[in-house]
Amino acid sequence: MSRTLDLARRQAWARRAEYGRDTSPARDRWCVHRLLECGDLAPAQHSAAVRFARLTERGQGQTSGARSEAIDGGGCDPHARLWDAALCAREAECARMSVLTNLPDDDDRRTRVAVFEAALAFPHRSVRDAMADAGLAHGGRTRDVFIAHLVAVLELLVIYFDAVDAAAARDFARSA
Repeated sequence: MSRTLDLARRQAWARRAEYGRDTSPARDRWCVHRLLECGDLAPAQHSAAVRFARLTERGQGQTSGARSEAIDGGGCDPHARLWDAALCAREAECARMSVLTNLPDDDDRRTRVAVFEAALAFPHRSVRDAMADAGLAHGGRTRDVFIAHLVAVLELLVIYFDAVDAAAARDFARSA
């Protein structure tokens, strides 16, 4: 049993290292990492959340030495190519607006927006912290309701990135 738990712990830290995050045990894992491990999120939803977070982190105008027109990938993506800050900010805003405009028009819309912002916020949050932020914005919610809202939002984010990738592939095929 001890050996199995130790192996699971090592694999979890290895997965975290893949994302370029600080692998010290003292750091909380990000909300969506925990939810993926628990089986609450599908891998495509987790990937969409990470992709959105990378855009958001890159889009905050951190400059890279003499190359002030570009920013580095930050701790989230240390090996990424340099991106223009304006391009990142624009892409992140397009993704955000795509999600917000496609949310169902019901009483839970504001709550889903709060969950979206809290769960994908930097610095990375634990599930409890993200729930607390969303709860402060729009009343307390149980973990199950929080996850249901997050899943609905991330499904829209997956659809958005799939559409963006399909358009990019078409453009690439035309130019080749």
